[in-house]
Amino acid sequence: MASCRRRSRDRSRSPGRQPASIRIRLPPRQPPHPSVSVSCSVSLDSIICSPGVAESIAPTRPGSDREPAPGGDGDGPVDVAIIGGGPAGSSAARLLSAWGHSALLLAKSEAGTPSLAESLPPSCRKVFEAIGVREAVERAGFVTTGGNTVCWGAGPPRVASFGGGRVGYQVLRRDFDRLLLDEARRAGAIVRTGVTVRRVANGQDGPMVVAGRDERERAVTASARIVLDCSGRAGVIARRHRTRLLAAETTLALVGIWRRDGGGAFAGPASAAGVEPGGEPGDASHTVVEAYADGWAWSVPLSERRRYVTVMVDPRTTETDHPGSLAARYRAEVGKTVHLARLAAGASLEGEPWACDASQYGSRRFGGPGYLLVGDAATFIDPLSSFGVKKAMASAWLASVVANTCLLHPTRADLALRFHAEREQEVWDAYRRQSSEFFAQVSQHELHPFWSDRSDPMAMDGVRSRAGGPDAVEAFRRDPAVRSAFDALRRAPSIRLRPTDAVRTTSAPAVEGREIVADACLSLDAGKAGAIAIRYLRGVDLLALMEIAESRTEVPDLYEAYCGSRAPVDLADFLGALAVLLGRGVLRNEA
Repeated sequence: MASCRRRSRDRSRSPGRQPASIRIRLPPRQPPHPSVSVSCSVSLDSIICSPGVAESIAPTRPGSDREPAPGGDGDGPVDVAIIGGGPAGSSAARLLSAWGHSALLLAKSEAGTPSLAESLPPSCRKVFEAIGVREAVERAGFVTTGGNTVCWGAGPPRVASFGGGRVGYQVLRRDFDRLLLDEARRAGAIVRTGVTVRRVANGQDGPMVVAGRDERERAVTASARIVLDCSGRAGVIARRHRTRLLAAETTLALVGIWRRDGGGAFAGPASAAGVEPGGEPGDASHTVVEAYADGWAWSVPLSERRRYVTVMVDPRTTETDHPGSLAARYRAEVGKTVHLARLAAGASLEGEPWACDASQYGSRRFGGPGYLLVGDAATFIDPLSSFGVKKAMASAWLASVVANTCLLHPTRADLALRFHAEREQEVWDAYRRQSSEFFAQVSQHELHPFWSDRSDPMAMDGVRSRAGGPDAVEAFRRDPAVRSAFDALRRAPSIRLRPTDAVRTTSAPAVEGREIVADACLSLDAGKAGAIAIRYLRGVDLLALMEIAESRTEVPDLYEAYCGSRAPVDLADFLGALAVLLGRGVLRNEA
């Protein structure tokens, strides 16, 4: 979500006694706690799980799971220094420590910073599993919810159930972040809170040097072989590489906490509005998302009597600079909504509202020799997606794999850094495209520039799709030859698949176990997206599929044989991958 920090005055230091200087050294590295375990055979596709993002990226396969040698001898550099104690920083610290590296996490003080509430969808469970914190999250007692209530565009509220008995979590970020920090400590990471990192530089003897100050204004320094910038919007390293979008897309989040001290609990928006979509009453555990003429708003419940309500506005048209105007503007914006205004009726504000910068941004680069940009330090997506925490933790998982590769195999560092940069760019592009589609829906009904300025996915500064990313996969979906092959497969009583002379192979970086490797791939023509190197499509290993395709004469048998030898995939995804091979002329059916 947005970065919400109240500005504080710089404390002047007396000209007399200077603060002491602290150099951080780690104690001798101890083995991870025996109960700590981390899943290493999880796929990148399953972690991200967002439309159009992961199709051309290889999922993790069981592979090189050799334990790295312990690092950190007490005087030398730590293996990894991590700046930032949010979901990305804590996740990376936990993984790298569990994998045997010495990890130091430096987090600034959160004193005086208001905490946000966020909604974590069920797909976050795959990320929790990959990081190794699923059980801790399940034990934490967060509010669970079975879906969202969406008041988007014209029409009544719509209940969007997660389905299948799946639940998401409604969390106070402060509590969630502390849980992740505790898990990082438990895995063996050294966590220093109250440290504001101000500078990162290359050391004279090779390691990176991290410098900052603690809460008592004492200088703090540490050296590390690799630095992960997980500092979010602050972007200790990232800010020099940051690209902002158009000024018209600057977004301000106004946040307030509403409480009902009497008169019953909050009702769901459908009940409050007297509308029952699908015959169901409103669910008070749901996140409520509502578009209105000048912006959009969302509300997350933390209990039956306490809800966060946030409105997202254009600061060019929303006055908040004058004393007392922010609270008045916040109430005015909530009053412009229909369903959330009814939801808040009879409730009172708990303290004063506050404002956060929620503008999106990208990066010109995502890493370099000795450093990586991770999570919100690299890119910030519109909170509309509800995937901010998930994106940050998935980014940390990938950055940990990349860092592990660089530490164990320096000769693969360039390959690993390239993979990291391409992946981060793909995720950013896909989320941007998804948000633009949502905004476009409302811009058809609302004329306010808030909507029209955000509905054009091409109105970006420095954001371009990469060949082999979501655009290539979309080209496959729209290809008439691929669609025809898909329909033919569904009707075919038998098959006799054979490779053609069009088969071309190449290599591209991919995740294998805990490392980035050069993996064999197919070279396919993706139309306007050009030739792409691709190994996995919707989780289906295309090369493995080609190897066994000749030995089966019926599609169901081929599907069963594939799932018996590889990680199982959905039948629709399997048929889609097979249709691409046939439609692009790599396989032919001689039956």
